[in-house]
Amino acid sequence: MSRQRLLATLGTACVVVGLVGGAFIHQLAGGSSGSTIPADGFELICGTAALFFFLRAMRLPRKDAMGAVQPPARHQKFYVIGGAILAVLLLVAVLFLTRSH
Repeated sequence: MSRQRLLATLGTACVVVGLVGGAFIHQLAGGSSGSTIPADGFELICGTAALFFFLRAMRLPRKDAMGAVQPPARHQKFYVIGGAILAVLLLVAVLFLTRSH
């Protein structure tokens, strides 16, 4: 397994652990508004770790089948910024639709 795939897998695992762990902490603490602080903190920590792994995987040089290093994509920064904007919009939409705000 390449380092890039390993880092991307670790990032995905952090996202899943953050979602499942945050819901579990929220359920353990009960339905009070004070229980959202530890759950949100845990999700924030896991999300930051996932972002670190994804960005680190993105920075590694890519190799093709012959082993030659490929130059980075020209518009890679725009794709990352666009993906971040879409992720925030999706989060706001999910919060609005589930009435969790």
